[in-house]
Amino acid sequence: MIDIERIAHVCHEANRALQVTGGEEPSPHFFDAPEWQVQSAYEGVSAAIEGATPEQLHESWCAAKVRDGWIYGDVKDAEARTHPCLVAYDQLPADQRLKDHVFQAVVHAFTDHDQEDEQEMITINHQQAAIRAIAAALHGDACPADPDPGE
Repeated sequence: MIDIERIAHVCHEANRALQVTGGEEPSPHFFDAPEWQVQSAYEGVSAAIEGATPEQLHESWCAAKVRDGWIYGDVKDAEARTHPCLVAYDQLPADQRLKDHVFQAVVHAFTDHDQEDEQEMITINHQQAAIRAIAAALHGDACPADPDPGE
C-alpha cells in the first residue's frame, strides 16, 4: 500500500528545503504545518501518482488555492490569502518551477517500484532513491531508477 502521508511529508520537507536555499520564508515543518498546507501536499501526491506533470501539478495547486479564496499577490500572505505563484506555469520563475519537478521526482521515487515489493517501499533504499531524485531534479536530470533492493 502506498503511504501518502509519508510521501507528502518528504515532498513537503523537500519543498521547505528549496524555500530555505532560495531565500524564501520557509513553511513550517510538515507536522507543524496548518491543515490547508498538509492537505495541499496530499492532493499533490495523489495527482503525481496519477501521472500529473510538473505543469499539471502547478495548475492543480493554483486551482485549489483559488477554490480556497486565494488570489495573486506580490507577497505570500496566508492571512490575506495572497501568493505570487498564482500565475500560469510558464510565468513562474525557474526556481519555483523546480519545486514542481522535485515534488514529482520524490513521488516517483516512492512509487516507481514493483507492486510485489510494497512492504519494502519505506526502506532506507527508497529514502535514498528520494534523495537521489531530488538531486537529479535540482540538476535537471531525469528521475533515477529505484535502487536494487540488494544495495
